Amino acid sequence: MKETRKLSELTEEALKKSYDEIYRTRPIADIPEYYRWVLKKLEVEPGRKLLDVACGLGVLLREAKALGLKTYGIDISEVAVEMARRNSPQSEIIEGSGENLPYPDDFFDYVTNLGSLEHFLHPEKGIREMERVLNPNGKAAVLLPNSYWWKGIIKVWRTGDYVDQEQDLERFATRNEWIRLLEENGLKVIKTIKFNGYSKAWWKRVLKELILPVNLSYHFLFICRPKK
Repeated sequence: MKETRKLSELTEEALKKSYDEIYRTRPIADIPEYYRWVLKKLEVEPGRKLLDVACGLGVLLREAKALGLKTYGIDISEVAVEMARRNSPQSEIIEGSGENLPYPDDFFDYVTNLGSLEHFLHPEKGIREMERVLNPNGKAAVLLPNSYWWKGIIKVWRTGDYVDQEQDLERFATRNEWIRLLEENGLKVIKTIKFNGYSKAWWKRVLKELILPVNLSYHFLFICRPKK
């Protein structure tokens, strides 16, 4: 597993300030179709409770609410929480850490964490917390980046360096490295789905789906169940 910053240089407060600045100053494209795709893969059912850990702008919560779910969100960034509350006003959204979730054991039917766990100070704690708040029959969807992404390989080949996502703490790992991390901390991976970004051009989506092998995909969407 590759890390791009030294953990000793970071604190939760430093990360919070960093993400406040990112949400305040950078344009962030949240594509509704992508979140609908995740919810479809998770096979959500109306009336169930869903928690989005590191909910960002709240677009997944809005889409889940439209499907009839009871929705909750948490994010370390105060700025993100304000935006999420505007995007999904009927969801219960709070500021807080994904490593210390303020919810009871077995409370949720679904937990999502998309493109965020790799930025946690202690991702193993975040996984254990997701497992704790999931009920025994619940499911989690966790999206994580691949250290052997095909474009990343080309970048290394051409320049000798990796693709920097410009965040204070980043991790990349192979499919099996992520699976081991998830399963060592309480989540059993039942399905791995490749994700190579969302394009509105259907033919690009189909082309990537047909050509790119899962182990060279941009991200992995892991569908998990708790090991209870």
